[in-house]
Amino acid sequence: MPEIMLTPRLVPTLLAGIVLGLAGCAKDPDPQPKQKVQTEDNSAAPAMPAKSARSDNTVAPPPAEPRLNVNGEGLRWFFQPSGSARAVPFGLAQDEVLASVEAVRGPAIEGTNQDCGAGPVQYARWRDGLSLTFQKGRFVGWSLDSRANSSIATSAGIAPGATRGDLESAYKITVDQTSLGTEFSTGDMYGVLEGRGTKAMITDMWAGVNCVAR
Repeated sequence: MPEIMLTPRLVPTLLAGIVLGLAGCAKDPDPQPKQKVQTEDNSAAPAMPAKSARSDNTVAPPPAEPRLNVNGEGLRWFFQPSGSARAVPFGLAQDEVLASVEAVRGPAIEGTNQDCGAGPVQYARWRDGLSLTFQKGRFVGWSLDSRANSSIATSAGIAPGATRGDLESAYKITVDQTSLGTEFSTGDMYGVLEGRGTKAMITDMWAGVNCVAR
């Protein structure tokens, strides 16, 4: 199972327009969803919000603030009212990912974790429970803790605070007892439940490279 990994701020850059369009929207990256929740529109290429904390350059704001989703392959922005989507896959440059996320969510708390099995990683955290992990200048993982409380979720609405029943209604899951407790996986996403019952809530979720201590 992947380890949770986390890193310092590199030289900030906010590219004019959205860098995230590089990844496209060819498929729904959520693993084995039982129903498709979002409709993606490849025809639109909306710009990111007006200004990143990492640059003095500005771009035209979108008609509505983008909504950030998580999935097993990285992140995804959804733009309203058009319903178009842009992927932020693992492997994108650290500066590009931070510039786009900070433009919407504000400056991150950044640092370095030297104690991960995969080697030193950098992290960027926000106070609502979202953490992004970077290694060698690339985006490699994300995690959500209980503070997220559904403010950031999968396209099926699954996030910390959702129940096991909610999770199983959206995805096919595997559940194991580990040193972390009741741990689940669905495709390339992982998490921890507070118990084994259908009403047990998700406390943590992650995908990609992480520094989970077992």
